[in-house]
Amino acid sequence: MDAFFLILILILFGLLITGGPIFLSVWIYKFIKKRTDVKILRLVAILPVFLMGWIIFTAIYPRSPYYKKQFENATSIEFPKNANFLTKASSYPDIHGDYYSFQIVKTEKSFLDTLENHMQKSDFTKGNVQEFKHKLQTELEKINLSNSNFESYYFKERDRTEIVKIDKENNVFVVMINQN
Repeated sequence: MDAFFLILILILFGLLITGGPIFLSVWIYKFIKKRTDVKILRLVAILPVFLMGWIIFTAIYPRSPYYKKQFENATSIEFPKNANFLTKASSYPDIHGDYYSFQIVKTEKSFLDTLENHMQKSDFTKGNVQEFKHKLQTELEKINLSNSNFESYYFKERDRTEIVKIDKENNVFVVMINQN
């Protein structure tokens, strides 16, 4: 019986999420159609559907500020202004709130030195670079960095794992966050 109510609630919630913006769009369209003959104003009616689509899209494919904030939360230092994302990926949180965030960033060598000094002085633990290199191999091949020489690897293990790998030769660092 509990499973029935759970399924019913999930179906109603899904209908509310998708049906709400559609109902609102139809209502706005009818309202504008009654009040004015200007057809271009009727485009305002698709705004709720577009807005819901944008919210869902950015939840699945986060924008760059999300990854910058993840870096700042993981390392407690400001994300470099001149850095470029070579690749980034994240998962949507599951029912338990577990997710991962992954980014490969190219920046100046001076920032990499600052980052490594910060890792050594903070509560990060220095680990074996080769231990986690196989996890990165496919992502590095996608951006032609498969022969990267990661010099240092730091991690922080509490309720989540933060991994920072630094390759000073290519001015690249990697941040992987597994929220558990």
